[in-house]
Amino acid sequence: MRWDWNSSNPAKVAQRPRQAPPQPDPPSPAQAAKLVEKAFELDEAWGTLVWLVMTTGMRRGEVCALRWSRVDLDEGIVEVRSSYTTLRGVDREKDTKTHQMRRIALDTETTVLLREHKRRCQAMYAELGVAWSEDSYVFVGMRGELDKSYPPDAVSNRYKKMATRLGITTHLHASLPPWRDPRASMTCRRSGRGAFGRRLSKCGSASCPSARA
Repeated sequence: MRWDWNSSNPAKVAQRPRQAPPQPDPPSPAQAAKLVEKAFELDEAWGTLVWLVMTTGMRRGEVCALRWSRVDLDEGIVEVRSSYTTLRGVDREKDTKTHQMRRIALDTETTVLLREHKRRCQAMYAELGVAWSEDSYVFVGMRGELDKSYPPDAVSNRYKKMATRLGITTHLHASLPPWRDPRASMTCRRSGRGAFGRRLSKCGSASCPSARA
């Protein structure tokens, strides 16, 4: 084409080869249990984040972009409307990967955890003398920056370090996709959130206010 040797451009009819579908290698049910329990041991907010991703299938950017105004704890519904990203040091929210909003139903245990997490967040705001807003991020910046979300890259890095310490080689993108293995999900719920289970056993599932979500 450059030297006029061809009268037409053959590249116009070329087709890209079909890409192989991703083959994620999620953790086993036992590994998922260890990951969740270790996350809660490190700190409650981190444990809640890991639990939420594992039980809802939300992507890391979607979890980081989540605001309390999109969490209905009375109905047990989360609205996923955006994704959080950091590009060249600039934080911003963008559309989800599929460019579609969706609603996710929460189970009772997840609703309880989010209620407790919200109370901790409200207490932190009060301690800092900052007015609470339902538009606040569910998971705020690691340095206590209330106007910023937990950075997605920090989520990946912290998860990787945690998994490595446990001897689990699964990386973030394989470990935290939409959860499709019912065995892993059930094991995660039954034995993987030791801190959560201990809290319920201490106060009693019937009498504890947070357990009546």
